[in-house]
Amino acid sequence: MLTNIIYIAVFIILVFVLSIAVKAITRGVEAKQIIKEDKNLESSKIENIQNVEVINQIKELKDLHDKGILNEDEFKKAKEKKTILKLEKISMFYNKRQILNNLNLDINKQEILGMLGPNGVGKSTIFQIITGLKDPSFGKVLIEGIDCTNIPIYERATKFKLGYVPQYGGFIQDLSLLENLNLVGEIHIKEKDLRNAKIEKIISQFEFDSLLKIKAKHLSGGQKKKLVISMSLINDPNILLLDEPFAALDILTIKMLQEIIVNLQSFENITVVVCDHQARDLLSCVDRAIVLSNGKIIASGSPDEIVKDSSARSAYFGEEFKIN
Repeated sequence: MLTNIIYIAVFIILVFVLSIAVKAITRGVEAKQIIKEDKNLESSKIENIQNVEVINQIKELKDLHDKGILNEDEFKKAKEKKTILKLEKISMFYNKRQILNNLNLDINKQEILGMLGPNGVGKSTIFQIITGLKDPSFGKVLIEGIDCTNIPIYERATKFKLGYVPQYGGFIQDLSLLENLNLVGEIHIKEKDLRNAKIEKIISQFEFDSLLKIKAKHLSGGQKKKLVISMSLINDPNILLLDEPFAALDILTIKMLQEIIVNLQSFENITVVVCDHQARDLLSCVDRAIVLSNGKIIASGSPDEIVKDSSARSAYFGEEFKIN
């Protein structure tokens, strides 16, 4: 009799424990479902907000078009603007010194963007972070909406088609101009016929015919810069980064490079980002410019807008600066 009572008591306890477990599991599933629904709702809200922002921007552009401020081509180009590269809350430290401070930057597809600022402000560091040569202390690098912050240099360059022209070097001194082109071509284009066709196109595009057998170290400053730019184009980049392309060059060579940069945008549909200390030369060939100071962007706008910006004049241009 006592044994039967014990069995019944144990059975009741087991049933009680089991019922509690079932309720807990049910509540857990319900909680997960609620969280999932909340996330979906939040995602939907964000998407709706972004859609509203886009719609409002298009309405504003249409108003400008209707008022005659934007012509048909300008209206079409403005509507097609799309962010190709985004730096999100980027901070960078060297030892204990902060170079970049929570920096945010959107670069549009097929835009020529210029970066200006005093020495040591972080312009070259931004290029190194974009290419993957350096990792940011905090923040993200997004290309075509994909977070590539932790993607290695080579994979980033090939997958997202990044081209980089450094301030110094970028070629092998003791190889001829043609050998430098062939070297890069063999890395990026495996099929021989396609590789040769690409190199022939570049030779024609940059008028290299008379320079093909000359060793790179014997080329002039402008010719060397043209060579490095042409080498960066073999991979058909979507984004090309130019680090101080106008440094130590004469006026005619600078004009030639400005024309090349504009043609890369117009005919090759490449997004170009240029950083240089030659403010007038840079502003003469960009769609938009930014000024960096103390690790942040303090001004952004068209060349005309940025030279009138009080913060930019105070931190970089000075009061007497004029584009022309």
